[in-house]
Amino acid sequence: MVNYTRNKTSFGKMIKKAREDHGFTQEQLAVKIGIHVSYLSRIERGKEDNPTKDVLENLGKYLKLKSSDLLSI
Repeated sequence: MVNYTRNKTSFGKMIKKAREDHGFTQEQLAVKIGIHVSYLSRIERGKEDNPTKDVLENLGKYLKLKSSDLLSI
């Protein structure tokens, strides 16, 4: 369980850093990918267990992340 939690947290930190590097607020990115800002916040904090494939694809698209980056954590 510890590794799983650490992985979710690492994934969330990666998403947050990429969002900040691209100059998006949580609100701006949430609107672009079609999700509620609270859902994005949960992803970034490692509180969301399973973002959908569509959410992952859109995060990759707007944050210029490769699929391998999104799936490696």
